[in-house]
Amino acid sequence: MLADKLTIIVVTYNSMKVLPSFFQHLKNALDGEQCPILVCDNCSQDSVEDFLKKYWPNVSFLGCDKNEGYGAAINRGIIGSKTPFVAIMNPDVATQRGGFKKLVAFMEERPLASGVSGAIIHLYESLGNLSFNKITPERRVAAHFGYYTLKSRILFYSGIQTRFKRFNFLVPWSLVPASDSISVSRLNGSFGVFRREALIKVGMFDPRFFLYFEEDDIALRLIKKGYKLYVTDRTMIIHTPGRGSALSGSTIADKILLNSQYVFFRKHYGLIYAWVSFFSIWGVLSIVMIYQTIFCRPGRKISGRLWVWHLKSFLNKGRLPPGTIPDGGKEGVDYNWTTTKK
Repeated sequence: MLADKLTIIVVTYNSMKVLPSFFQHLKNALDGEQCPILVCDNCSQDSVEDFLKKYWPNVSFLGCDKNEGYGAAINRGIIGSKTPFVAIMNPDVATQRGGFKKLVAFMEERPLASGVSGAIIHLYESLGNLSFNKITPERRVAAHFGYYTLKSRILFYSGIQTRFKRFNFLVPWSLVPASDSISVSRLNGSFGVFRREALIKVGMFDPRFFLYFEEDDIALRLIKKGYKLYVTDRTMIIHTPGRGSALSGSTIADKILLNSQYVFFRKHYGLIYAWVSFFSIWGVLSIVMIYQTIFCRPGRKISGRLWVWHLKSFLNKGRLPPGTIPDGGKEGVDYNWTTTKK
């Protein structure tokens, strides 16, 4: 029975716009099976607990009194689960009918597998309008065979990556033929079925990644321990980016992203690499901001705010500018990338 094997962990933060559709899709995906579902909430103000008590009373609510960040919330779910596998997913994600059972079977076939995802398709529409019957399986799927580097982040902040994403050498992923078993370097952060024992063995998610880059960090640590990560075409996963949280697409999220990338670079590539990345990306933002201002291009206000974030951080010797992490984040966690240890 799936109930003895899998726990579903969902992180929410003011996510009520998508939760009704999310749970309906989740019910369909389980295809008559039952399994524990944990909603790990980061102090939402949109009555998510009341919604669950009224419509989904069998779902467990794990709340907290402040927004502790994505990684810290996942850890609450990992600790609270008792099954050998956990599905970690955003509330703006839907899984094909029977998909969880197929992914658990995939993991059981491979003792060294620490995580697997189905073929993820990104759709920029509401989950409420989604129908898997109208979606044709992709013949090529996105797979990561490396990790974010200074080069990939420069391409991102310069706008080159977004404008020319059809060119594989400009994006940090590859489009490969769909198949039953694709060994990858990391999974998409929106969804993954993981071996709980493996996550605990590597220390679970690093709470210093308040948001973003936590999937790269956990993947690197799992692979260094001898585990493997996979993408399979046994099932489809639909992700509707930017709809799962009140932080999605906000300026605050952009600043958190900046800090998380420097935490990642400092932790895995060293302090010098992180400082070089800091000045390089700051320089790119300067050029982009000047270009956007001269030609009245959209986005100049956002570029300006990110440029100011770098200035404040530099004047504070690389430490975190005030207001970067909402409510200060999880108590006792040092989010400063200059003091990050491996």
